[in-house]
Amino acid sequence: MATLIRRKHWTVDPTTGERVLKVSKNWYGQYTDADGKVRRVPLCTNKIASTKMLGDIVGRVADEKAGLVNCFEVHRRRPLADHVADFSTFLENRGGTAKQVHLKVGRIRKVLQAGNIATIGELTVSKVQHALAKLAARKAAPALDEGREVFTRADVAKLLRVKLESVAPLIKRAGLPANGAGPARTFPRSTVLALIERNGQSRGEQTLAYYVREIKSFAKWMMTDRRTGDNPLIGLHPPRVNEKRRDRRPLSLEEFGRLIDVARVSGREFRGMSGPGRAMLYELAAGTGFRASELASLTPRDFDLHALTVTLTGRNAKNGRTVTQPFPAALADRLGEYLDALPLDLPVWGGSWPARAA
Repeated sequence: MATLIRRKHWTVDPTTGERVLKVSKNWYGQYTDADGKVRRVPLCTNKIASTKMLGDIVGRVADEKAGLVNCFEVHRRRPLADHVADFSTFLENRGGTAKQVHLKVGRIRKVLQAGNIATIGELTVSKVQHALAKLAARKAAPALDEGREVFTRADVAKLLRVKLESVAPLIKRAGLPANGAGPARTFPRSTVLALIERNGQSRGEQTLAYYVREIKSFAKWMMTDRRTGDNPLIGLHPPRVNEKRRDRRPLSLEEFGRLIDVARVSGREFRGMSGPGRAMLYELAAGTGFRASELASLTPRDFDLHALTVTLTGRNAKNGRTVTQPFPAALADRLGEYLDALPLDLPVWGGSWPARAA
């Protein structure tokens, strides 16, 4: 049996100091669920509307008792953010690295946020296309104070909406001029304008294609995981990628040789690697074709200096398959001397370098 009620409670009137009985403006529905438990839920302030809402609840309870309940209804009522969190856990359990999961889930959340998509019912092709259009649009440039020629790191971080520690890498990556060093470092107006221009660039076609790939994989997972009856994004297609924002070329043999020679005699440690360590890494990368994350996973045990091979386990390979790759014979002696001084079970090239490498 279901009943409409209003909650009552005693309170003290601040004017008279007397106890008075207060009745809530909101109506509540009290009913017995399919498991026999008494439930009380808030409805609304209108009695007629509250009666209808309570009737819908009672109807769902009756369907559940009869075995007619929609198995997807529970999932449709959950916030989409919860499903994304579950998808993240699924990717981790499947063997995805922390970096891969963070990148994939981050792209999905950006699309959902841009399209203001909060539930499964709102996840439609048209809404996702609208979100992609917003992501592709050029950012509005913040206004600079007229006549101001010098800006602090905090000023730049506020203008670009980034963290303080992100300013220095942005300046360095763009090769822009700055004055001074450390916390007192300042930046001329031309540098700030250049950073604003770079920050305002629209997302390219390839980036949007990645967004489409990730949001579609999420929608497909929800269907295969029985959270929805169909794939709501089956008709969503990635943009055709025709752009080429940067022209890249391979190093010539002479340039590569100079890179190795300079690194080999360098006394500077960079991201946890010495100069000779970097030289050895560059040579092995060129000789095997392994990716940065794959090279970073190698230990001395993975090398066979007699067979001139190195084995990459499937757990660390991008395609999940174990592979044994030959390396140049000219590298064997130098590699042997380098590995002899290292622990057998620790990565040969440790440090933070893989996070910002290709």
